[in-house]
Amino acid sequence: MKKCTIYDCEWNLYLEGVVKNNTVYILENETLLPAWRRVCEHVDYDMVQYFTGYYSKDPLETNKDTSKWGYFRLSTGKVIVPPYYDYAYPFYGDRASVIKENKYGFIDPEGRLVVDLIWDETGRAFYPGLCWVKTGSKYGYVNKNGEVVVPVQLEEVRNFRFVGKDYTDQQYAALVKKDGKYGFINQKGRYIIEPILEGAKSFCSLRLAPVMVKGEWGFINPQGDFVQAPEFNQVGGYYSFSLSEHNSKVESIFRNQDLEFYTVQKEGQWGLLDSDLNIFLPEPGRNYVLLGDRKVYIKEGKVTGIRKISG
Repeated sequence: MKKCTIYDCEWNLYLEGVVKNNTVYILENETLLPAWRRVCEHVDYDMVQYFTGYYSKDPLETNKDTSKWGYFRLSTGKVIVPPYYDYAYPFYGDRASVIKENKYGFIDPEGRLVVDLIWDETGRAFYPGLCWVKTGSKYGYVNKNGEVVVPVQLEEVRNFRFVGKDYTDQQYAALVKKDGKYGFINQKGRYIIEPILEGAKSFCSLRLAPVMVKGEWGFINPQGDFVQAPEFNQVGGYYSFSLSEHNSKVESIFRNQDLEFYTVQKEGQWGLLDSDLNIFLPEPGRNYVLLGDRKVYIKEGKVTGIRKISG
């Protein structure tokens, strides 16, 4: 038997284990247990990381790191990838990012290296089929087989966001920067908007993206058309709130979303742009925006409180 450590990424737990007959077990009170008895069962593709040697998350102890990482199948405990990599990330979909000698690549659920270990850094997921990669100071996107779809010429990249009307409308967009300007690509790596924008932020669930033209901010749709002309000094953040009776505080991303908006600044005042592109600014002498029966307080582009009007 050889000692190992099992990493439960769902709960960020490190569990003591052993490898016996090419099978990983939990070691508990000197008893060997099937790994699934203690590891979260909601692991994509039934693949779980484990390592041998010493590993610490403390950046000051990197010189003490002797760990080698691999994967085993949770349902059977069988080792699929023996400890080989310097670090192994969780599976997202049918790919997992791995590191060897400071180079990144990806493996599939059978443990095969499908994206070569040639990248200085990568994203973690192929969503919706592309993942960003980095060489030196430049970025690009590759597909699941490691083929370069967007050339490594970009200065900044973001992960893809879903921008379809519904989940039968599979449209995605990612923010990119090239030659100091911003643009957007779709899931095929083609430009929705060429990099010509002074500034931009990623799309949100409203299917809107803030963009800057000639020093002013407006909003575009997933086709790259302006739906709100550039007229704002600044755009803060996107917010989604539940306005349940029991909730008087700001708590983002609820299951039952009642209110969605961006914070925007116009003529020096912070206000709101709602999902119907209505603009709400504070009335004279007030430090909040009225939105229905709610007072929305904004400071420096951030929502600091939502209160229901009494009475």
